[in-house]
Amino acid sequence: MDAIFNGGLFNGESAESLKMYSAAYVKNLFRTWRLLKAGGTSPVGAFKTSTINALRNVIDDRNKEGLFPLAAAVLRTKKLLDDESFWLIGFEWKQTKYGEVFFINFNNSLRLLLKACGLHELATHESIQIALAIDGADMIYDRTHVSAGVKITDTFGYHPVTKQPLLQRTDEGGKKFVRVQSFELCSIMIIADARDSKDLYEDVFKYFMTGVRR
Repeated sequence: MDAIFNGGLFNGESAESLKMYSAAYVKNLFRTWRLLKAGGTSPVGAFKTSTINALRNVIDDRNKEGLFPLAAAVLRTKKLLDDESFWLIGFEWKQTKYGEVFFINFNNSLRLLLKACGLHELATHESIQIALAIDGADMIYDRTHVSAGVKITDTFGYHPVTKQPLLQRTDEGGKKFVRVQSFELCSIMIIADARDSKDLYEDVFKYFMTGVRR
């Protein structure tokens, strides 16, 4: 290995090939969409644009090839993802007396979630088990972020990414539920950046919770 790294083999071509391979691997590992996913699925503040800039400043400072993408490239990818999401799903924005509320297109979002979990065809002729979920967190004083949506709980479904069945059946007839994070099987339908109150749930979320049950 020392001979390869130091260019002692094949007139240094082995070292150059290894360098090119390593650079290509790192570039593929840190592609813009992966960095975008890291920022979108990480806890708030865990991964930011400044993180990408720091990687470039520290590591790419001595590397002319530029192993990490520009923050601007990641933002362009984010814009493309936002446009694609709006085209595929769509949403409606409303300014309420409680604050801003975003209503995701329910039919489009649920249809895509069912397809991702392998339940779309089954849902055309049988009932599918889903659960309603609502959660919120304080952002600043007197301001709350509240979201409501649906979660796939049907045992005939599978994980939308790994395609692993949510319920494993053994040869002996036993059953074992696969443990997954709830957010991996959820689809948000309403997002409210509003003042938390009982009236908010009554006016904004109640129609969703009662309408889906029908």
